[in-house]
Amino acid sequence: MAGFETFMKDTCLECKKMLNRYQPHGRNARKRTSKFKDPKDLVTNADLELESAIFARLRESYPDCKIISEENERNAITGEPTWIIDPLDGTNNFAYDLPLYGVSLAYAENKKVVAGAVYLYGDKAFYYAENGKGAALNGREISVSSRNDTSHAFVLADARISEILEENKFGMILSLADAIFGVRMLGAAVYNFAYVADGRVDGCLELDLKIVDFPAGALIVEEAGGKVTDTKGKPWSLETKDFLATNGILHDKLLKIINAK
Repeated sequence: MAGFETFMKDTCLECKKMLNRYQPHGRNARKRTSKFKDPKDLVTNADLELESAIFARLRESYPDCKIISEENERNAITGEPTWIIDPLDGTNNFAYDLPLYGVSLAYAENKKVVAGAVYLYGDKAFYYAENGKGAALNGREISVSSRNDTSHAFVLADARISEILEENKFGMILSLADAIFGVRMLGAAVYNFAYVADGRVDGCLELDLKIVDFPAGALIVEEAGGKVTDTKGKPWSLETKDFLATNGILHDKLLKIINAK
């Protein structure tokens, strides 16, 4: 059985090679095709191709594990050994040729994430973390930022706007934008968590995430010295949907901002 880091790195690099074939300026570029799962959500042929390849690798190396994926979320999370994968996080960006998308892989036991990796295609960046062993970017140890002033804080946000408007959550983003230096939306949770972990930004606010969106990223932030909770400050779990991930120093201050009435 392959070690987690080796397996995840090899899997991400295989996905990278597959994604290379979809680049519009490459030789023999493969056409990107999309179909809408609903009016605000689509799936591409690359999603399905990458998922199939990852499934094949998992069934070979970890045949007894459950798999939960972006295009197959029917499996409920249990205490059994489980792989949670998003073969292409940032599908909409990919479909519109914005280079902000990546792969997310996480392994969980007893409903706790043990190891996780993300690969950011546009950055050629492989992030990996294992519970209690720290976090790394392309093999180099990383840590969160040390910024402690909210007026200088730079935070990423991710949300399906139509859904959070219905749920009256958009005020959290507006409150942040009013109180800190800047808020940006990249459209890919893998980028947001990774950029918190390596200290490029000071936090990220993630609203209405699916189970495949966050396990790897949240672990990587924590192992890089950051803090991750739900938006009320409670510990996160695989059932959590709304997240605040920060450098830890600013966490309580940012919680107060997004929960101000």
